[in-house]
Amino acid sequence: MSLSIEPILSWPLVALATTGLIALVLLTYPPRVRHLPLLQRRLLLGLRTLAAILLGLAMFRPELQSSETEKRRSILYVLCDTSRSMTTPDGPGGKSRRQELLRVLEQAAGRFDGLTEEIEIRFRDFDDDLRVVEQPSDEASGDQTAIGAALEEVLQASREQRVLAVLLLSDGAQRSTASPEIDPRTVAELYGALQIPIYTVGFGGSGVTDRTVDLAVDDLLVDRLVYEKTVVPITAQIRASGAKDRRFSARVMIEDRTGRRVGESGKLRPAVPAGTSRPSVELIPSDSSEMFKAELSFVPEKPGDYKIAVEVETLDDEIRKTNNRSETVIRVTKGGIRVKYFDKLRPELKWINAVNRSDKIQLDIQVVSALGKSRTELDRLWFLPGRADVYIIGDVPAEVFGDDRLRNLAESVDAGAGLMMTGGLHSFGPGGYANSPIAGLLPVEMRAREFQGLDRVNPELYHTQRLRMLPTDDGLRHFVMTLGPAATVRERWGGLSPLRGGSKLRPRQRGLTQILAQTPEGIPLLIVHELGRSRAAAFAGHTTWQWTLVDDDWDAHLRFWNQMILWLAHKDEDTDQNMWIRIDPRNYLPGAAVEVVCGFRDESGRPITDVEPSLNLKDPDGRKHQRTLRRDGDHFSTRFENTKTPGDYWVELRVNGDPRFGLGTNSRFIVDARDAELDNPAADPALLNEVALLSGGDFLQPEGLDERLEVWIRDGFGRIEITRVRRMPLWDNWPVLGLFVAVLSTEWFIRKRRGLV
Repeated sequence: MSLSIEPILSWPLVALATTGLIALVLLTYPPRVRHLPLLQRRLLLGLRTLAAILLGLAMFRPELQSSETEKRRSILYVLCDTSRSMTTPDGPGGKSRRQELLRVLEQAAGRFDGLTEEIEIRFRDFDDDLRVVEQPSDEASGDQTAIGAALEEVLQASREQRVLAVLLLSDGAQRSTASPEIDPRTVAELYGALQIPIYTVGFGGSGVTDRTVDLAVDDLLVDRLVYEKTVVPITAQIRASGAKDRRFSARVMIEDRTGRRVGESGKLRPAVPAGTSRPSVELIPSDSSEMFKAELSFVPEKPGDYKIAVEVETLDDEIRKTNNRSETVIRVTKGGIRVKYFDKLRPELKWINAVNRSDKIQLDIQVVSALGKSRTELDRLWFLPGRADVYIIGDVPAEVFGDDRLRNLAESVDAGAGLMMTGGLHSFGPGGYANSPIAGLLPVEMRAREFQGLDRVNPELYHTQRLRMLPTDDGLRHFVMTLGPAATVRERWGGLSPLRGGSKLRPRQRGLTQILAQTPEGIPLLIVHELGRSRAAAFAGHTTWQWTLVDDDWDAHLRFWNQMILWLAHKDEDTDQNMWIRIDPRNYLPGAAVEVVCGFRDESGRPITDVEPSLNLKDPDGRKHQRTLRRDGDHFSTRFENTKTPGDYWVELRVNGDPRFGLGTNSRFIVDARDAELDNPAADPALLNEVALLSGGDFLQPEGLDERLEVWIRDGFGRIEITRVRRMPLWDNWPVLGLFVAVLSTEWFIRKRRGLV
C-alpha cells in the first residue's frame, strides 16, 4: 500500500494556495474576535484554520493505493480433420494424411505441455460437424469436410471465452453439401477483425498416386430441354489417373422406358448411332494423370423425360468404380423455335448467330439500315401472329419498323410470342419506343423525351463504363441465368468479362417484373416479366460476344442465349401441360437440399393459384414423403433435404378433386452415387493459405509445427497478466466532508451566539 497525491493543479500552485489560505486566516481572523474570552478566541481560530487545512487537503487529493496481479488463461483450439479424404495414403512412407497428422501431434506433445502453463488447449475433431475429444484418434470416417462450419462454431464460442488462436490441421479440401455452404474465407475475415489468428497446417498432395488406377466422369454438360429426332450434343469431363497408355471407351447411355410406369426407372442402354451422332469415343491417356473433354452426341427418338448417362468402361484394377458414370435427366419435346432478330451491323450478331447450331432453334437475323434512302424494307408478314415464336430487337429505332408493323408485333406477343430488346443508342426510350404499340409489353419504363435521332452517347440514357453482369437472388433461381450447378452459378457469372456499356433501364414497378441480373453496384442489366401468355425481356447489354473472345467461354455465351430464347418461347417447361414441375439442376450430391418448384396454367397459359396441390416424393428405397407446398407468387415450391441415399427421386404433383388437372404430373431428380471425399481426394493447400492470411495467422508445413510451438513457448505466447489497482481517497469521502461541514457549522454557531453574524 502506498500514498499517492494528485493535486488539482501543479504542486507549487496548490502549495502556495494552501499556505496563502492558512496565512489569510491567521492574519485577518484574530482582530475580529479579540474582544472574546481567550478560550473562545482560540476555539474559533482553530476551527477556521482547520477548515482551511481541509480545503488544502482536498486540493492535494491524497489517496492510498494497493495493487494485485492476476494471470488469465486463454484458449487455443486445435481442430483436426476426420473426413475420409484424410485416409488418402499420400504421406511419407505411404502413410495416410490422418496418420501423418497424428504423428505430427505426437511429436509436438511436449511443446503442447509447455504451453499449458499459460493457456488451455482444447482438441476438436471435425468433418461435417465439430466434436469434443480429449486426444485425436486415428479414425477418419466423415462424409464431408465442412471447414467453414467448424471455424464458425469456434467463433461463436469465442464470444463467451478468451480464444487466443486456432490451429487447423487439414488437407484443406472443403466439401460440404450444407445449404447455404459456409465459405471458410468469409469466416476467416471475421477472425481477422476480432484479432484471433488461424494457423493452418496442410497435409496431402494430389489425392492420388501413380499406382492408383481410377477413371471418373467428373462433369456432364447437356441441355435439359432437347427436341426429338435431333442431334443432342453432350460434353463430358473425364479424368484418368494411373492409366497411362491404356485404351478405354466412353459412351452415351439412354434410359429404356419400354414397359415402365411413372415412378419406375428403366435400364440404361447404349445409345444407337444415328445420322451424324457420336454416342461413343475411345481415349488413351498419355500421362499418369490426364483430363479429357469428350464431345459426344445422340439422337432421342420419342418425347418424354429420360435419364441419360456418360459411362467409361471399368478397368480391372480400378479401386473406386462409383465414379465411372455420371447421370442426369433431360426432357425430350416436339417442335422447334423460330426467332426473328433485328439489329444494325455490329459484332454481337456474329456470335449470337451460333445458336443456329442447335436444330431446335432457327434464328433468322435481319441486318437493318436506318440511313435515309438506304433504309431496309421489312416484310410486314414477318410480324403477323404465328410467323415467329420469339422477336429480338437490337439497336434499331422504332421509326424503321413503323407503327403498323409494331402493332402487328404487339398482336403476335399478345398471342404468346416472346419479345426481347437489347441495349443500344437507339433502343428503348432513345429509339422512340415510349409511344410505340409495344411500349406496354416491355418490362421497363420509357419516356418520350428520351428520344434521340443521332448516333451520340447521352450519359443520362447510356452507361459508358464497364458493367459486370451478376445474377440477383431471383436470377439464381431462374432458368435463364443457369450456367451449371446451383452452387457455382454466381462464381461462373463473376468470372465473365464485363459488358462494354449498355442502356440505362428502369424496371416497371408492377406485376411480375423481375430483375435477373445486375452489376455489383445494383445497376439493373436484365429485366423480365410475364403478361398473360407473353413473356418479355429487356437487356441493357450488347457485347456478350466478349465472353467468347476474352474468356474463351463459348458454353456460357451459347447457354445464356439458348436459355433466353427457350424461356421467351415458353419452352423452358412443356407448355402442353396445364401443370408443371421444375427441378433445376437435376443432379445433386448426397445430403444436398433440393428445391422443387411447380405451377398450374389455364387454357390461355395464364397462371392459376387458387388450388390446393399435394406433392409426394418417392426415394430410391421406395419410401414416400408428403411435402407441404408454400405459395410463392404465381407458383408453389418446397425444399427436400432427406437425400442421403443415391438414386432416382420421383416427384408427383396432384390436385385432388379438380377434374381440370386429371391424374397429375411427374418429374424426377438424381442423387449421384458419388463419394465427395474420395472420388477426387485432392488436397487444397491454397485454401488453407488464404484462411491463414485473412485471419492474420500463418500457413505451416507439418514439419514446421513443432518449431512454431517452440517459438510460442519462448515468447510467452498466451501469457496474459491483469493488474488491478485499488484506490482509497483520503479527501473524497463522507468522513472528510462531514468533518468540514461540522467545523464550519460549529464555528458559525459560536459566532452567532456572540453576535458576530
